[in-house]
Formats: sequence, C-alpha cells, structure tokens
Amino acid sequence: MELNEKEKQLLEAIEQKMADKTKGFANAEEIQKQMAELKSLIEAKDLEGVQKRLDEIDIKLKEKKPEVSTKSIREQLLEHLNKDEVMNDIRKGRSVSLELKAPTDMSLATSSGQAGRVEFAPTIGFDLLRGLMLANLLPEYPTNANAVFYLDATSPEGGAGFVRDNAEAPQLSWTISQQSAPVKDVAVYAAYSQDMIDDIDNFAAQINQRLINELMVVYDQKLYNGYAPNHPEEFNGLTYYAKPFEVKDNSLKTTAPNLRDVLNAACAQVEANAGKPNFVLLNPIDYRALKNTKTTEGHYVLPWDISPVLMVDGLYVIANPGIAKGNFLVGDRTKGEQHIRQDMQIVIDPYTLSTKRAIRVTLTKRAAFFVRTGDAKAFVAGSIAAAINDLTATTGTGGTGGA
Repeated sequence: MELNEKEKQLLEAIEQKMADKTKGFANAEEIQKQMAELKSLIEAKDLEGVQKRLDEIDIKLKEKKPEVSTKSIREQLLEHLNKDEVMNDIRKGRSVSLELKAPTDMSLATSSGQAGRVEFAPTIGFDLLRGLMLANLLPEYPTNANAVFYLDATSPEGGAGFVRDNAEAPQLSWTISQQSAPVKDVAVYAAYSQDMIDDIDNFAAQINQRLINELMVVYDQKLYNGYAPNHPEEFNGLTYYAKPFEVKDNSLKTTAPNLRDVLNAACAQVEANAGKPNFVLLNPIDYRALKNTKTTEGHYVLPWDISPVLMVDGLYVIANPGIAKGNFLVGDRTKGEQHIRQDMQIVIDPYTLSTKRAIRVTLTKRAAFFVRTGDAKAFVAGSIAAAINDLTATTGTGGTGGA
C-alpha cells in the first residue's frame, strides 16, 4: 500500500529520530526490523499502534548502551570473510565493500597474523608490528562530512585576574574566524590469487600485515610532511604549521651541545608558547644515533630498555621515515586533530588487468587533519646541525640567563 505525503513525512521523521538515537549502536539489522514494523503500522493507519511501538523502542534504547568495538582489524576482517554471502560474492566476481573500525581497546593480545597491541598510556595504544606512530598520539575525532569546519581563535586580548567583591570579571576575547579542512583519501591496492581466498586466515593476514601496514606508514608520514599547496590530494602535515627552532635563552647554550640539548631547547620553546612538549619525531637513523650516544668514558647515555617505546625527558621518541635525516620536530600531541571519516574501507573485486585468476583488494582511509592557528606554536621543527650550532656557547654566553 502506497503511503500518502503526510505518512511519508512521518516515516522520514521517525527514521531521522531513530538514526540520531541509535548512533553508536552496532546492530543495524535490528533497527531496520523496527522500521519495517513501524511502516506496516503506518500503512494500516494504526496510529495508536505506532505510538505504542515507538514507546517500546524508546524504553529499549534507554536500557541499552552503545556497543564499542574491541576487535582488532584482523578479527573484524576475518569476521566478514567468514560470512558465506561475502565469500560467495567474491568467488562470483562481485565487488564487496567492508567497513573496519579501529579498535578502542588497545590491550595486549597476539594471534596468528595479528601482531600484539599494547596500551602504554590512557587513550594511547599501538600495534607492535608497526611500533608507535604519530597517528597513535594525535587525538582522533569522528566526522560524517567531507570537510570539517572549525573556529580559529587568534589575537587573544585580556585574561583572567583577581577581582574585588561585586566587581566585573576581566574579559578574555579573540579574533574568531571559521576555517575548514577537507577530508582526504589515502589508498592502496594489491592483486591476490583467487586460490588464496580459500585460506581465509592467510588471506586476512596478508591484508593486515602487508597492505594495511603500507597504507598506515604513508598516512603517518603525511601527518608529518603533507603539503597541500603542492599536492592538493594531501592534507597539511605538522611541518606546515611548525615554527622554526630558536634558542629562547642563552642559559640553554653549552660548549659541546648534542641532540639531547637540542631537544631540551626545543621543549623550552614549546613551553614558552604555553604548550606541553610530549613527543619528538626523528629520522630512523637519528633515532638509533640517539640510543647509541655514549659518554666520554664509553658508557651509553640512555640505558638499555626492553620497552617498545623510547622516552627521553618525558618525550615519546618516534622514528618516522618521512623525516629527512638530520631534522627533528618536537610538539604537544594534544594540539593536532585527526578527524576520521573512515577508519578503513576494504573493497574486493575482480582484477580485470590480469589474465590470471586474480582479485584486487583496495584499502582506503579517509581523514582530515589540521592544527588551529593559535596552536601552531606548540610545534617546533628544525635541523639538528643548525640547532647544535645555535646552542654552542662562546666565551661568556653559556649559562648567563640572558636572552
């Protein structure tokens, strides 16, 4: 029976309300079933039945809590591939699209084809296969749009202060402007033999350990050095926003500075800008050189550590191949924002460019990234050699306390 215009509007309003209320719930099939029942009641003109059904649904939603994903990427992938309808579509040459979510539980766990995950600080976890990455540190926010709109607050005036009883509080104000950051796609595909899909565990492991790793390494590099003016398909990375290194005070200078002194001075610069330095990015060679630093007596400056995370003076030290050897970046991880449209989409379809029995697996991650203008000074970047030169004390400059 065809719905009239008012009934259609009523059903659309209910669908919108259901979508809002059930956001974050995993069971989409149950929601579709409820909507089908409501549509039947509306078609039968049973408005009393509609209201009664809505009341029952509302009670159920209040009692139920949103489901949170605790499954690893590999576990989610296996769950999809073990469904008969998914594998039948793949074998018949139909395109299959799978949505995977980043797990919210980063607890340590190991299994075949899945490297262990470890949570070493609240909200910070990483895959032992890839090690600690910049993407693990920077805060993530969800988005359902193709661009993220946000407010930039610059040129602050005024501030907090003590006042007498009944006196007016001092005002803090900014120059406000609306900005936007478009969602960008990072993607990769690879061809696999049709025979591989019969061994689902191995097939999932190949995707998880090779293809996803390849995509995440590139994504992580662009969080550092993405440059949209020259490459509009990328977002701007931290180097776009970071301020150049400068020595904030002569007391930071010493006669024989090394990388440790450079990081210390960079932290002072971030702190002078009201930031909290908590990580440093280095090229893998400089990362190893830092661990290899010795005293004049030949002893290692940093102790041997079996922890998968290197920390120096409160900084998480991250090796990122996107950083040129001899460069560094120190920053406050809370000041960069990842807005995730899709954690990971996997599309499996026939590989038409191959004459052999092959399928194509395409991975796509969709995200926006930005640093607000007022927060850009919480990141400092520079050349290690140039910073060492700037920190080298000449006679009468070291430890004077003057700028």
